[in-house]
Amino acid sequence: MGTQIVLTDVQVSINAIDVTDFCSQVTISQSIDEADVTTFGSGGARQRVAALGDGQFGITLFQAWGANTVNDILDGLVGTVTAIKVKPRDLAIGATNPEYQFNCLITEWQPMAANAGEVATVDATWPIDGPIVRDIIP
Repeated sequence: MGTQIVLTDVQVSINAIDVTDFCSQVTISQSIDEADVTTFGSGGARQRVAALGDGQFGITLFQAWGANTVNDILDGLVGTVTAIKVKPRDLAIGATNPEYQFNCLITEWQPMAANAGEVATVDATWPIDGPIVRDIIP
């Protein structure tokens, strides 16, 4: 069995700005479309190859207003493609602490999302634009 890890200090930056202190959840997901290349010579079974890749980035952020806070950082990014970096720990990049680098199209942002008496958070999911790079070189 491999070494398990409890993520307590994930590092996240959006548009080269560290949002770690506002972030409580992240997901990076990838998928690959399949293309059917079945021929009459396939022996009666489907054959497939990988086609286009896709990805999504999900994040939960605590709301905050003011200079260098969540809304200040994200408000002007809706409709733009911006760089995002995520690594599991606040350590140097390496084989056991890879940094995932990618661009997202910021398709949505909720400048206000709150319930009475609860901590204001916002969940967003953005499509990844292009490849996801897994950087392990410090």
